[in-house]
Amino acid sequence: MIFNLFKKNAVTNTAKPDEQAVILTICGPQLELDDINGLEERLIEIVSENGVGEVDGHDIAMDGSDANLYLYGPSADKLFSVIEKVLRDSSFVGRILCKRRYGDVKNPKTKIVEIKI
Repeated sequence: MIFNLFKKNAVTNTAKPDEQAVILTICGPQLELDDINGLEERLIEIVSENGVGEVDGHDIAMDGSDANLYLYGPSADKLFSVIEKVLRDSSFVGRILCKRRYGDVKNPKTKIVEIKI
């Protein structure tokens, strides 16, 4: 089960229906909150610098087994192209599942592409 540990990083799915998303799932073992926060800060910086969307927070399992980071913007592909190098250079490489969602989460026909990084 996943819990939000810090209110400032609490995830409140603020995606608009026409927004696209990149959802990152990082698998443990024993993920450290400081490491997740460090990655999130790097993602916030690069996404902001490139004006491709926003990082909307993260959640992490109480036992440190996995974490999710949520990014939203008008183009999942542009978001991914901006963050890919940061992900591949991170200590989490080999443990990241990246889902690109091309539309409304409520639409069952929304295309989702998954890749392992």
